[in-house]
Amino acid sequence: MRFVPGQRCLIVWLVLMLTLIALVMYLDSLEGFRQLKESQSNQNLEEPRPIFLALVLFITDLASYITVFYKFYHFCVQTPGSKFANLTEVWQFIWPRNQYFVAQLAVLTLKVLFQIFLFLRLIFHVDVPILLIFIPFWGILLIILYDLTMRLYRIQKED
Repeated sequence: MRFVPGQRCLIVWLVLMLTLIALVMYLDSLEGFRQLKESQSNQNLEEPRPIFLALVLFITDLASYITVFYKFYHFCVQTPGSKFANLTEVWQFIWPRNQYFVAQLAVLTLKVLFQIFLFLRLIFHVDVPILLIFIPFWGILLIILYDLTMRLYRIQKED
């Protein structure tokens, strides 16, 4: 079953809407927590954790990984002569033919690393350096810049 672009856009819109709702619920609970803490200053209350937001992000990342691996598997099965004995043969088969899967997997992995570092710093108050937090983010930006540059180069080359 293949999704047409309109269906993909609808799915992405729904996932982003669910993430936004989870974020608003978390921020609203923080505001309520601050008001409760101000009214009852003698109690030692713990700040609420964004468990629902983390769960939504985990589910969307898992669905993205499943989609990438399914496309990878589908690409390998449909291509003639795709019997692999080890991981090196898989890499040699995929890299020259379709670098798109490798870029998708790299961006997803860097996104998950960025989210983990951000949660460690903001929610769990672990002293993670800011530079370390943003290294995955900069990696994502570099991959996107390379991809856009290659696409523009191919378009200009065709003209």
